[in-house]
Amino acid sequence: MENKKTRYDWIDVLKAFSIFFIIFSHLGSNPLSVYFFTFMVNVFFFASGLTVGYSKTKTLKQFVQRRFKRLMVPYFAFSVLAMVTVTVFDGNVSIKDMAVQMLYGCRTNTFAVTLWFLPCLFVMGIFYHILSQYVKDKRVRFVLCVVASFAFRMVSDGNILPWGIDNAVRFGVYYAAGDLLAGFLNGVAAHPKGLLSRKWLVAVLAVTALVAYFQYGHGTAFILDRFGLGQLRIAVVLTGAAFCFSNIALWSLVSIALQNLKPFAKLGTTSLAICCLEVPVNRVVLSAVNLVGIQLDLRGNGTVLVLAAVLVFAAYRAAQMIQQYLPVLLGADKK
Repeated sequence: MENKKTRYDWIDVLKAFSIFFIIFSHLGSNPLSVYFFTFMVNVFFFASGLTVGYSKTKTLKQFVQRRFKRLMVPYFAFSVLAMVTVTVFDGNVSIKDMAVQMLYGCRTNTFAVTLWFLPCLFVMGIFYHILSQYVKDKRVRFVLCVVASFAFRMVSDGNILPWGIDNAVRFGVYYAAGDLLAGFLNGVAAHPKGLLSRKWLVAVLAVTALVAYFQYGHGTAFILDRFGLGQLRIAVVLTGAAFCFSNIALWSLVSIALQNLKPFAKLGTTSLAICCLEVPVNRVVLSAVNLVGIQLDLRGNGTVLVLAAVLVFAAYRAAQMIQQYLPVLLGADKK
């Protein structure tokens, strides 16, 4: 079992990338946001799965209690904050509708676009914890999650059941992949100079970078459209999964290469708080921009990159203040 006290900087860097992809993609439709949108959620759950091994010794009751405190307490706390922010800045909204959406926690029916991750991750963790009690081999667990995810995707896109129960099955394969690959990737990160000496890892990096380049330029359906398979659901599902795992491999290796960049790693340690703060920070920053008369063109990559960086930094500083003065909002004990 991995040392519980060990913290791997590369995982925090990957989390930082993940939250940046999410905030960037929510700002508007441009070529880079379309690219990020195809895998950003998957990277988020993969990064969460990388540390799942730390909690396997807990009983189910202990696990549920801790996960509820660390995920659902922030979910409800920041949902209320988002409700207040949306009411103040958007004006004509229904508090009742937002309250119902908060309690239901469905991905596509929420006023707080990132907060659905938390109940979904809560349910996903419970599913996987129970599975790990009966199936000890990580490889077998991964295969079972692959089968469950594939079977589910063949009949539904999810976004129906409360607290992301259906999406926990859909995206659980990436959580399982994080658990499966954590030991190997942590080993690579422990000897980063060996990254480029392993020819097959260099090949993986090169191939995934090439796939990302074509995906960015042509979209996820360019292969399907070329061969007339765009209407075949099994082809869509398998191609989407292949793109997701390719990007997970790419950004995991990039994160390992950049693990010594401490600002990135430090940003990743607050990724959950930044995720929770997206709605209020977005409203405040964009309102300030409009107030000074700046007109933003969000169709190009450059402007959105700058704005996303500003939003992430603002959320990061707000998260630091919350961690210091109101850690209970993040499910942490007050120091």
